[in-house]
Amino acid sequence: MPPEPILAVDVGATQTRAALVDPAGTVHGKRTVPTPRDGDPAAILAPLFGLVDALVAGAAAPPSAIGVAAIGPLDPTTGTIVDRPPNLGDGWRGLALGAALTDRYNLPTAVERDTNVSALGEHAFGAARGTEDFIYLTVSSGIGGAVVTRGRLLTGANGLAGELGHVPVDLHGPPCGCGLAGCVEAIASGTAIAAAGRAAALDGSWPGAPEVITAREVAAAARAGERVPTAIMDRAYAAFAAAIVGLANAFDPALIVVGGALADAEGDRLLGPARAALAHALGAATRSITIVPAALGDDNGLLGAPALVARAVGEPR
Repeated sequence: MPPEPILAVDVGATQTRAALVDPAGTVHGKRTVPTPRDGDPAAILAPLFGLVDALVAGAAAPPSAIGVAAIGPLDPTTGTIVDRPPNLGDGWRGLALGAALTDRYNLPTAVERDTNVSALGEHAFGAARGTEDFIYLTVSSGIGGAVVTRGRLLTGANGLAGELGHVPVDLHGPPCGCGLAGCVEAIASGTAIAAAGRAAALDGSWPGAPEVITAREVAAAARAGERVPTAIMDRAYAAFAAAIVGLANAFDPALIVVGGALADAEGDRLLGPARAALAHALGAATRSITIVPAALGDDNGLLGAPALVARAVGEPR
């Protein structure tokens, strides 16, 4: 890890956060603003610059670099958002995030997909500490992930490896936002669960106002024993478990770390079926995989920034 604090930035679809992270993994001065949904580059970058300006002005020691966890799709080599992220506007397409930060603050800047940086955070300071081969999954409004093998991120030929939410679990299943059908994200994400609840309300099989049904409401109704929400959640748990078996067979990890708002809320209701499903994976080694909750909560993207910077400086892609 770099000896000086790292200026950590986490650009999400709904909010952007920034903080200073020291080598011990302590987060200082965390600040948050809403992420602009659209606009020209100046309008999109203005709130981020405001956060960073305040952190730099108040820092006890100047940061040595900037590490950015960002929504994609992005090119981590250039730090550019290469296409419009889901749920955001066309102004994000082609946004040179890394270059803009480097030019403004005269600091080296590393940019990587948010789930990859979260995995680095869990590896450095959280649930995957001391484990060199693991998978990180986040289950929230969407499902994302990252694969770490022998201590290094698996990035693929184009830097796009790790789109684990788009592992197919039902080729005839519901359409996914990626354009395919039956992805685990299309069944087990918060967005998919809410959509299934709204569909049930519209067809009259479950009472409720479809425009206000959320995944949280569906999950709560399932815990109360209501038939239709229980079926929706059971399908989500089964889809997630099937994806876990596929990932175990493909990557042979020692550990699978699962974070995200939905995973945090569901706990063993989500992880228990996945652990049981590993009995169907190939080989004795895969059946010994440990599945654990993420340890760092929303801060894992910030806490991955020092490792991201160290990786960018010290390792070839």
